[in-house]
Amino acid sequence: MVAILMMVAAIFSASGNELSPAEAANLFQRFVKTQRALRTLRAEFEQTVSLPGLRSPSVSKGTFFYRAPDGVRIDYSKPAGDFFLLQGEKFYVVRRRGVPRSYSASDREARMLVALRRMMEGRSDPEGEMVSKVSREDDEYIVTLTPKNPSRELPEKIENRINAESLLLEKMTIQLPRGTSMEFRFSDWERNAKIDESLFSSP
Repeated sequence: MVAILMMVAAIFSASGNELSPAEAANLFQRFVKTQRALRTLRAEFEQTVSLPGLRSPSVSKGTFFYRAPDGVRIDYSKPAGDFFLLQGEKFYVVRRRGVPRSYSASDREARMLVALRRMMEGRSDPEGEMVSKVSREDDEYIVTLTPKNPSRELPEKIENRINAESLLLEKMTIQLPRGTSMEFRFSDWERNAKIDESLFSSP
């Protein structure tokens, strides 16, 4: 999941409708400037999970929150009451019908939120695990990521659709080994919106 962050770096080395060095430099500067000015970010999302053997996909909905410098939270409204929280070096998993669990931010369970936090901070993927291919379609960049060395630890493919003007993520499709896939659709992004500080308190 860390490879999610590579979509930012991939824009600057796109094939097909490739950016010139000057365009790439301008885009990179714009992205970094935007992210450094970011205090908070929120968006609605819909998550669709397809598993082999299931007649129909599982659909969840919720809200994504970011608070600079190091807070990320995903609240599920369907199923209501579940949430993930990454705060500093701590990662929490809270289920409506279970005891909250705490992990280190370096644990495998936290990889998705750590990757999202790196993107919010304007930082690129540090591991270089994926090969990127980028194209432009209307007002979106389409960033396709595939692993350099396929393994059970990495997705088989990630496709990201990024708004070319705002550089905000609109859709992410993840193809996992053994036929599982996940799709996230983001909408109603709000930069620097007022967010309840209690959302980032340890459960």
